Amino acid sequence: MRADVQRACKHHFGTLARGCAAANVATRQVVWTPARIRRAFDEPSFDVANPVFVAACIEHFGSVTAARTEAARGQRQRTWSKATVIAELQARMRHGLAGVGRLLREPAVRLFGSTEAALQAAARAQLTPRRPPRGARVVGSSRGGTE
Repeated sequence: MRADVQRACKHHFGTLARGCAAANVATRQVVWTPARIRRAFDEPSFDVANPVFVAACIEHFGSVTAARTEAARGQRQRTWSKATVIAELQARMRHGLAGVGRLLREPAVRLFGSTEAALQAAARAQLTPRRPPRGARVVGSSRGGTE
């Protein structure tokens, strides 16, 4: 059922179920999976106080708060490697930003031992010329032949 129809039922009848009953329309049961619960928190007009939703949150996550926390964690979670931390630090440097910033602090310390070590690694990597991938054709150079 469309979101605007659901809102109209809630506005005029108090709940979607009462609106459907008044219109003699069968309501469709929603199967609440963990992924669907996480997506529901992203919808701005979603009714978090829906008893069926609350029961599903408790069943899958233990509470609505735990489900909301899990949904937020999934959005912010990022896998960091030394290469990605260095790339992000170099991007910060190109944009004129100093330091590691709040986002990179934890992965910088975890992977490099300190934020200063991460900044030094990013500066060294910026100075070191990159080698082309193996088998890549290098334009403008001759390999072993005479020109």
